[in-house]
Amino acid sequence: MKKLSRSNSSPGAFTLIELLVVIAIIAILAAMLLPALAAAKDRSRRAACKNNQHQLCVALQIYGGSNNDKIMDLTKSPVTPSQPPIAASSSPPGAWPWDLSSVFIQAMIDNGCTKDVFYDPGYPSWDCNDSWNFCNAYQGTALNAVPFRITGYLWLLHGIQNLPSYAYTPTKLTGDGIHTPTSTPFSACVILSYPYKQNYNNITAVGTPAFDAKNPQSTSHLVKSKPPGANHGYIDGHVEWIAYNTMTNATANTGAPVFEW
Repeated sequence: MKKLSRSNSSPGAFTLIELLVVIAIIAILAAMLLPALAAAKDRSRRAACKNNQHQLCVALQIYGGSNNDKIMDLTKSPVTPSQPPIAASSSPPGAWPWDLSSVFIQAMIDNGCTKDVFYDPGYPSWDCNDSWNFCNAYQGTALNAVPFRITGYLWLLHGIQNLPSYAYTPTKLTGDGIHTPTSTPFSACVILSYPYKQNYNNITAVGTPAFDAKNPQSTSHLVKSKPPGANHGYIDGHVEWIAYNTMTNATANTGAPVFEW
């Protein structure tokens, strides 16, 4: 009787070709899914950013409602000159449009905000103690006397430094008759470039050398190293996403980083 021979391969085992085909299919699926996941993550950050600015809008409305519809003027008391324990100054605090008076910040916190809403989820690295406590950590100011804090948004408030002269900065929730509450922003996501419109990422010309070395700044919500747009918070309380290609406002292009909104 002839003996049956055993097969050298086990039933159901993958051949090398079959395994390569499976790997190729997985790679194709991953290539299709990753952009969708990245887009979903970006939408989530935009939504979180919108929520932050909405909270800031609500706090501004509450503050204004208790102060005859006024928005704090950063060129006047109690910001300039600041009252103790805040370090006194003859000019509004800060050097850049994201530098915000700690007096104003405290007023927003007193009306429902928290520290984290002053930072954009579109660039979470900026939400750190080095930014919040910049004056203490890099300028030696006592923690209870810092005149301003570096935030994660651009501010369109009267007295904010480095804004162009044409920029309207509201001092009342009702605007001024020409600038209506529905068309007047007071906050916006940071769109920063240096050189202007060439590089939006890892910018290190915005603080002291020691600060810049640890905390390079980038434009918020970047997509493939380009800004798609920004959320803007308006004095009537609404928040709106503005596409980058429709923006027309910018700080002066003088060889320093340029902010746009």
